[in-house]
Amino acid sequence: MSAQTDAPSPSPGDDPPGDDSIDDLAPVAASHGYAGVLLRAAITVAILVFLFVRFDVATSLELITSNFVPLLIVGTGLVFVSLILNAWRWYLLIPVTGAMLAFRTTTALTLLGHFFNQLLPTSVGGDVVRGWEAHRSGLRLDQAVISVVLDRIMGLTGLLLLIIAGQPLLIQRVSYPGFTLMALALIACGIGGLVLMFVFYRLPLPFERFRILRAGRELSVTARRLARSRGTAAITLLISVGVHTSALLLATVYARGFGLDVSFIDMALVVPTVLLVSSLPLSIGGWGIREAGLAAGFAVLGYPAGIAVTVSILIGLTNLAWALPGAVIWVMRRRRAKSVRRPG
Repeated sequence: MSAQTDAPSPSPGDDPPGDDSIDDLAPVAASHGYAGVLLRAAITVAILVFLFVRFDVATSLELITSNFVPLLIVGTGLVFVSLILNAWRWYLLIPVTGAMLAFRTTTALTLLGHFFNQLLPTSVGGDVVRGWEAHRSGLRLDQAVISVVLDRIMGLTGLLLLIIAGQPLLIQRVSYPGFTLMALALIACGIGGLVLMFVFYRLPLPFERFRILRAGRELSVTARRLARSRGTAAITLLISVGVHTSALLLATVYARGFGLDVSFIDMALVVPTVLLVSSLPLSIGGWGIREAGLAAGFAVLGYPAGIAVTVSILIGLTNLAWALPGAVIWVMRRRRAKSVRRPG
């Protein structure tokens, strides 16, 4: 796998001088207040308890029999495909920052980030770990952070495209205006955020006074560099759509496993919006938010909300299963780091 980019590609060991604004922000990005952790944990537990009490989730769980095993295998494979696609997208985006990492390294760090995304009380906690480990693998810290943020933005852009594509059919199918309005609000916010990112470096702001503004300016400049590398931008955007298509297939497979005559198109109308909302740092690993969102989406399409909650739980458990390789990678990297630091 290779990437075509106009940016220079120094070796991972090089450490040329650069803007230290993002380096200065590292301690801020890595810190989490105990109050925020407790709040997100409370939100997660409260939503899950409400859903279990409100809907007959226990009855839905009884539908899981030995015949469901092949579907779980397929679902596990779909999550693996999405993780590999995520690693490939990041691998292609890193050269835009002027750096390089091997594909095997981006794959290992993607699995590592996935592990922490399942455990930390924010959906971007794994990105912080991924960026730091990329820095330890040879990237300057500003390059590591920018590449991870850009990777996250490309993923959200792909999700935004799917939501936009489904709007005409969603308006026809759904009589409840609240769900449509929420999707339209997300589209407006997403487009507004992308526009702001591209013009941010030109705004009359006191960049030299505030580190956070300098970091935003650097991200804006790098995003424009990516836009000029049209081949890389197009490929990474297609990969993002592929990642989310895997999620749609996963939800479709599990829903059909419960006997629902649900189509891929139905899932495409609700799952992208649910994924976008669950990516917000409101709960631990998206738990609770994802279940509530999918229940609401199933309900507006006329499907049982209880089965939706069960499907979402299975999706979460499948993602947890793929967190185990990331845990192994974390332990191996810690041991390797200790052996390097040990004298003699």
